[in-house]
Parts: sequence; C-alpha cells; structure tokens
Amino acid sequence: MKMARFSETTITKTEFDMKTGEASKETEKQIKVEKKDKVPEYVMLFKNSEHLDRLSGTQIRIIIEITRLMEMDSCEIDLSTAARKRITKKLGTSMSTFRSALVAFIKNGILIRSDDGVFIVSPLFAFRGQLKVNYKFRQSLYGY
Repeated sequence: MKMARFSETTITKTEFDMKTGEASKETEKQIKVEKKDKVPEYVMLFKNSEHLDRLSGTQIRIIIEITRLMEMDSCEIDLSTAARKRITKKLGTSMSTFRSALVAFIKNGILIRSDDGVFIVSPLFAFRGQLKVNYKFRQSLYGY
C-alpha cells in the first residue's frame, strides 16, 4: 500500500529599499509530497490460530488486547505490572484472571517469555507489521 505524506512550508522574504526605507514582503508556500510504504494499523491473525479454540471468552479478549499493543515488526509486548494493570482496568478483569490467561497463552504457544515483563506474541499466531518481516522473524525463532 502506497501512502503519501504532505508537508507545507511557508517562506517569507522581506526586502528593504535603502533609498525609500520601504519594506516589502513576499510569501511563498511550498508543498512537499513524500511517498512511502505504510504498514496498516491492524493485527494479522494467521490460519493456524486454532489456539483460540482452547481459550475462554475472557482469555480471547485479553489476547486480542495484547496483540493490539504489541510492537510493530517484532511482536514484543510489555506486560510489566503497570501494563497488566492498564489492560485489566480497560477490560474489567482481575489480575488473577490475567495471570491465569498468561499461563494459558504460554502453554498454548501463543506467548513466549523474552525478558523480565517482556513477551513475544508468536509470529505463527499473530503479527503486526510487514509480512516479509514476519517471515524473517519466524525463521529466526523457529527455523522455518
């Protein structure tokens, strides 16, 4: 998908006539068009997302919210205590429900623990970004 970004610049030139002391202003507008590929702001769930069949309705709402918040092209998600509190408040769930959902996501291969409070959403399950990056990311994680 090709998108364009427009930027407008206004240039004002002031000239002084040394004989008469008069100042004259000239204003010029310049519009710059920058074409670039834009990654759509959505999350892709892949065909082999049968993991959803094993989850409860609340767990599905939680994983959908997690995928909305994951980083572009890396599938990383900050699930530190502060982030968990924001998600549970938004969804109206308890922290214990959220923790048990995390356990289910890890058990089903949807989430991969990366670092303290940081997880990776499996690129076999969902991705946010360019597909060619997803394929490279899958290769680095799973070898295929």
